[in-house]
Amino acid sequence: MTARRPVRDFAVLAFASTHDAMTAEQAVAEAGIPGRSIPRPAGMGAGCGIALRLDPGHLESAIAVLARAGIAPSARGFIKDR
Repeated sequence: MTARRPVRDFAVLAFASTHDAMTAEQAVAEAGIPGRSIPRPAGMGAGCGIALRLDPGHLESAIAVLARAGIAPSARGFIKDR
């Protein structure tokens, strides 16, 4: 049996368009910030359905990278995930 990873807190950024979500994922990756695309969690408002999951310690850096790239998240929040 494989051990399950522990549940952790993650920051989540949602976007108004799929283009913004995909561009955001690329921008943070190029800046060396680890993140991954996930389905937009329920309760994060309207949007394209794609969100970017990040370690909470990288949230402010990621937002700064996105601002320089001209991308504004439509919502931000926190989730618990594996």
